[in-house]
Amino acid sequence: KTLLGPTYGSPIKQTQVLPVKTTLDLQRRYLVFINKDKALEAAVSLGGEDLTPFYGLVSGGREGKFYRELEDYFYYSQLRSQGIDTMETRKVSEHICLSEVPYVMRAIGFYPSEEKIDDMFNEIKFSKYVDTGKLIDKINLPDFFKIYLNHRPPFGNTMSGIQESFKVLGYTNSKGEKAIQREDFLELLLTKGEHMTEEEMHDCFATLFGLNPEGWKSEPAASSVKGSKICLKEELPDEITAEIFATEILGLTIAEDSGYGQ
Repeated sequence: KTLLGPTYGSPIKQTQVLPVKTTLDLQRRYLVFINKDKALEAAVSLGGEDLTPFYGLVSGGREGKFYRELEDYFYYSQLRSQGIDTMETRKVSEHICLSEVPYVMRAIGFYPSEEKIDDMFNEIKFSKYVDTGKLIDKINLPDFFKIYLNHRPPFGNTMSGIQESFKVLGYTNSKGEKAIQREDFLELLLTKGEHMTEEEMHDCFATLFGLNPEGWKSEPAASSVKGSKICLKEELPDEITAEIFATEILGLTIAEDSGYGQ
């Protein structure tokens, strides 16, 4: 059966289900469509060239605060990878190596999981493989910006999302709030999902609570240095709610409807 598309400006002219004859295997049926090419070409041209269509997807656009900070973090990561305190001549480049990508993402407020990081790495590494047969081991700022827009959560970090996690993992305390006991919270970090080692967990909390010096572990050369000792029983409350976790532990300012680039 052939269906005529709407007549009020849709770029889709016709749609059809193939094969035409009925088949019991639904996995072998396909929905095909015919486009009005000129309508699609017009939409592309109206969007603008190069990164112009992408700038509008973040607050302030090309000249806004968010994109300016992204530029600063991107080029700072070059210094970081070469060593902050080095007296050697700097190598100026328009690219950063793949290992720097997660750090820049986190600096601009996107905290991808390890699985998401692997997805981004693969997308970058194989982006030119079909044309050149070679893997990519570095990325420039325009391509980084596209990767960020492609992988960031559409609604950013929201308190409602964190609260939902506490509803699943926690219990209702005496105040009617969803909470997790300190011991259970630490156990979850060590055993569930993309779990941490005890050393990683202590290092993270020491940094969050300001016990490690500013800039600690900011350079690859310092990655093997152990951080300050921390007693989690003293630093963490007996029970942890979503609000305590987001504002007091992570130090984030999150609104119910916040988004990236806002």
